[in-house]
Amino acid sequence: MGMFDYLYASLKCPYCGSITTINEQIKWRPYGHRELKTFEVGDEIPSVEDGIYTKASGARDLIGFCAKCGNKYSYSVSVRNGIIHNISAKQIGDKNDS
Repeated sequence: MGMFDYLYASLKCPYCGSITTINEQIKWRPYGHRELKTFEVGDEIPSVEDGIYTKASGARDLIGFCAKCGNKYSYSVSVRNGIIHNISAKQIGDKNDS
C-alpha cells in the first residue's frame, strides 16, 4: 500500500445547505512525492497537473455524506497553476442509494 496525502475542506451540502467537512485521502501526486500532507483550497499542491479532479485515487470517486441530512453527494476539485482553486459539491442521490 502506497503513501497518500489528504484533502481537507468545508463544503456546503447541495441538498440542505449545511456545512459539512471532508478529510479525504488522495493519491494525485506521483509515488515518492506523497508525504501525508494536508491540502486545502488556496494551497500549492506540487507535482499535480492542472485540471478538475473527481477521483481520490485510481477508481475511488470523491464522495461525501452530509452529517445533517444524510444525503450522499459528489465533489470535484479544481487545480489551476498548481494551486487548489475550488472544491464544489453536487447532488448525486439520496442516503438510501448505494
